[in-house]
Amino acid sequence: MRIEFYYLPKSINLDFLKKVIGIVLREEKKIDSEINVIFLSKRQIEKLNFNYRKKQESTDVLSFKADNQFSTEDRNYLGELVVCFPYIKDNAKQFEQSLKKELASVLIHGVLHLLGYNHEIRGKDSKIMMAKQEKYLLII
Repeated sequence: MRIEFYYLPKSINLDFLKKVIGIVLREEKKIDSEINVIFLSKRQIEKLNFNYRKKQESTDVLSFKADNQFSTEDRNYLGELVVCFPYIKDNAKQFEQSLKKELASVLIHGVLHLLGYNHEIRGKDSKIMMAKQEKYLLII
């Protein structure tokens, strides 16, 4: 498992992030995978959200799944998670959730998207993804 972090806020515990992502990758039997995690501001993630999803708003996480050209027999690159820590802090307050739990939830959600799970399509896929997200939150 290889996880690279970019623009990590000083107040975030790196070991906690690795633990959360590691749990998902182990449980999904993708321990040999590589992921990049990039932290951006609300303004930066809003621009990405508009460019890629045509939504003019900031969000907590965007997942950019790698296409197979970046994976080889020796390397299983899943893609990039783009995370907005200020948005996550706001959500933690709004939903009266601990910051740690909110951050874990967002990371789990993003990694599941990189693994191909999708909640945008209502129905079975959505239920499976949400059940896995809850399961992994309980492990943490």
